[in-house]
Amino acid sequence: MIDETREFIYCRDNWQCQYKGCKSVPVEMLQLAHKISKGLTGQKYVQRYLLEKYDLYLTLKQIKNEFIHNHLNMITSCPKHNDYFNCLNNPVEANKIIEAIYAKNF
Repeated sequence: MIDETREFIYCRDNWQCQYKGCKSVPVEMLQLAHKISKGLTGQKYVQRYLLEKYDLYLTLKQIKNEFIHNHLNMITSCPKHNDYFNCLNNPVEANKIIEAIYAKNF
């Protein structure tokens, strides 16, 4: 499943880092960056948002599967710019991502 998702995202992003102005890197160096981080902080952020806004409780495993590893939360990056895409320091952007995933899947 993750290989299909990776292939979809790379194709969607034209097989290049989405950081503005980034030069092309070899395909072997491409990575998937999570906009809402895949760590516990990101998972708990999503969990808290859904509970407060929709009174919807999902386990952290469900959050990881449905939101964190969703293609709308991932973007193609090179190793240098991977951390740039983390949007947890911008709640408006993080909330937009959660809303988009929620609208499509719930």
